[in-house]
Amino acid sequence: MNSRQIMALLATPAALTLVLADTSPTAATTGLPKTTIASQPLQTCMDISTTQVSGFYGYVYGAACTGSSTQNFQFHHVISGPAGTFQITNVSSRQCLIQYANGVKQNPCSGSVPPDSINTEWTLTRVGSAGFAYRLAVTSTLGTVAPTCLQVGPRPASHPGPVMLLTTCDPAQPDQVLTLTTAP
Repeated sequence: MNSRQIMALLATPAALTLVLADTSPTAATTGLPKTTIASQPLQTCMDISTTQVSGFYGYVYGAACTGSSTQNFQFHHVISGPAGTFQITNVSSRQCLIQYANGVKQNPCSGSVPPDSINTEWTLTRVGSAGFAYRLAVTSTLGTVAPTCLQVGPRPASHPGPVMLLTTCDPAQPDQVLTLTTAP
């Protein structure tokens, strides 16, 4: 997929449906909007399909944007957290995205929202006044001296794709701004 196709994919308007019924990650999620999480600087989409290298299975990486189900995510509103707090699941695996060391990995969801104590909750902050650009912070780090945000890093030589890092939130860091195809 070339950059024009990525921009078209990211520019596609979508109606937002807010589901306040049972939105736990283990509940049926057909009513929740699906979104792609993309990095404009690296022109990649978050993907969970890394199965080739056994040591990286379950990790989340950047890959060429294809729109496949492995690149589609759903945001489950967490009512008890700060405004804009969600748990994020992948449409294909139905697993939660969690903080794992200094990165992001998939993990089976416990099914308890809110709170899902063994999984990570994410707080989204809109970047700019238009579009679907966001910064994703680990909710449990908010209010600390160094809150942690999701950042797309370059692809290390030994990895299957660009890595999803967790680093100190920095409004000047463009690799922490992620574009969603739908607003959660």
